Amino acid sequence: MNAETLQVILTSAVVSAIVTGVLGPTVVFILQAREERRRREFDVRFQEYRKYVQALEDMSAAWTEKSVRYLQEVLDGLDAIVEESGEPAQHLKSMNRLSGEVPGELLVTFSRVKKELAGLRLVCSDPLLQLVDEFVSMYDTLVAKLIAFVNSFTVEGQVQISLSEILNESKRADELKRKIIQRMRKELRIGEGRT
Repeated sequence: MNAETLQVILTSAVVSAIVTGVLGPTVVFILQAREERRRREFDVRFQEYRKYVQALEDMSAAWTEKSVRYLQEVLDGLDAIVEESGEPAQHLKSMNRLSGEVPGELLVTFSRVKKELAGLRLVCSDPLLQLVDEFVSMYDTLVAKLIAFVNSFTVEGQVQISLSEILNESKRADELKRKIIQRMRKELRIGEGRT
């Protein structure tokens, strides 16, 4: 082996060692930094989505709690009037009070939730936004139908709006909430084998 060949081999080895020593850790650092950034972005988005899911749950829970109470008290009042139990005027006053009170409580809760959901418009995809808008609209419709249901009683006790229609709409809202959560999971890439 001559000196020139030895020098080329040594030069190649030194260059290779320098490149490996510098480039290897640099590549590892870049990959780790990118993965750390991805994880931070996921954590931020996850926390945001969790907050929005809680807002949707608040809307759903308020509807269930207040509408059931409202309908139960109105139906109890109507039963009492039909059975001539107590003073009909008192039952009607109580029902009238509820007609303003409960929908008002629902509207206040829904208004708060809509404000909480406003930030979601900035961070979610168009398909998710469409589902959320449909969900909110559905609950607005449910409140209107609930009010119309109670106001639709006539002297003969005939109802113009079906209670089953309201209950079916409520079930659809629950199904829509499930779709929203599935869409959020998809956007977060949860359940796809990656986090």
